[in-house]
Amino acid sequence: KTYICLEDFCSLINYDFRYDAEKTTVVLDSSDAETPKLRGDYDLRDHGRVSKIRDQGSLSACWSYAAMSALESSMLPERSITLSPDNLAEHNTYGISAEDSGTYMVAMSSMLAWKQPIEENGSEVALHLQEVHYYSGDDKDAVKWAIFKNGGVSTSLYAEIDTSNLSKSSFYNNKNNSYYYDGNKEPNHDVVIIGWDDDYPKTRFSRQAKEDGAFICQNSWGSEFGDKGVFYVSYDDTNIAKSAVSYVKVESTTNYDHIYQSDLEGHVGNLGYNTPTALAANVYTARGDEELRAVGLYAVGPETEYRIYTVSDFTDTTSLSRRREQASGTLQDAGFYTIPLRDALPLTQGENFAVVIMLTTKNGTLPIAVEYPNSKLSEQADITDGKGYISRNGLNWSSVEDTYAANLCLKAYTTNKNNQNTNTENE
Repeated sequence: KTYICLEDFCSLINYDFRYDAEKTTVVLDSSDAETPKLRGDYDLRDHGRVSKIRDQGSLSACWSYAAMSALESSMLPERSITLSPDNLAEHNTYGISAEDSGTYMVAMSSMLAWKQPIEENGSEVALHLQEVHYYSGDDKDAVKWAIFKNGGVSTSLYAEIDTSNLSKSSFYNNKNNSYYYDGNKEPNHDVVIIGWDDDYPKTRFSRQAKEDGAFICQNSWGSEFGDKGVFYVSYDDTNIAKSAVSYVKVESTTNYDHIYQSDLEGHVGNLGYNTPTALAANVYTARGDEELRAVGLYAVGPETEYRIYTVSDFTDTTSLSRRREQASGTLQDAGFYTIPLRDALPLTQGENFAVVIMLTTKNGTLPIAVEYPNSKLSEQADITDGKGYISRNGLNWSSVEDTYAANLCLKAYTTNKNNQNTNTENE
């Protein structure tokens, strides 16, 4: 939890603060619409919510360093833990090494699969990541709120020069520790946004930005870079915050006993019927006498409505007509969510069971997240380990593996019926 003076908070979000002594109430007035905008400046360093500065050296693992720093920030100041970016870079669900270029998806999918993160000098998974939000486009307000609520946000930018010589780049201002790239190159470096300053003068960049304002970013090039490892990136930068990840919820490794999944490489692409709504179902085989407690799913876009159903004793797709609704709601941000079920579903060892979801993504056409080998990075995706189906209407179902050569991104979480949290299987 982060504590801030209510009057200061109201100022930060552009609300007028009034206190009624007789009614002992606080009144928040805003001229803004549903979501107030954060304004002014905010720096996680001022609130003890920034992890240590790291140095990735010559490794191509900025994605891993940014992910671990952002995740650590999300738990501060309540929990201080030092996670190993090097372990993640060498042991991940994509099978790449610290010498290979990766993305936030490698880090996110490895943690959502319960294969990471590992503490420094440790050997066991330290925690379970259960919720992630990500942002695309140019929604600075959403990224600001993510920083304010959840801590550091991992993002990508284009670094013109290699890690040892960025200070020589024409886009970097050594005097002001500021960076502004206005070209059209794709991102090649990950950093962590730890704050913002709406009034940061555009004249402090080496190139003329269109507007004042900058994100405050934590780098992984050691404390000698920038201001003790931190620098300012213009709001006008071509890539900053266009692809951003916020780690929202972590839980103890005893939260569930088992995870069922076939999407080790996570959200690679989307499926659907060119309409906002589609249904999907994944079938699993219970490894013991267990209880299905929760389901993990992706919202591929903001404002996604979901309905979750369960099916016991699955035999074939006709069994899916017996689905029982277990949860429903709306997810405001794109990302991965763990949804607890209304009632635990008892499972017997060897029993086939199904998780069914119906997703409606506002203004979307392909609402179902899938894994498949669509690039050199994800070429090792194994689509033989899943048994998934997709449907337009919930009546007629097509095999995702046979028809689309993909796996559904859908996870199931169970506990042992004897309530002993052994966590012996993370398959």
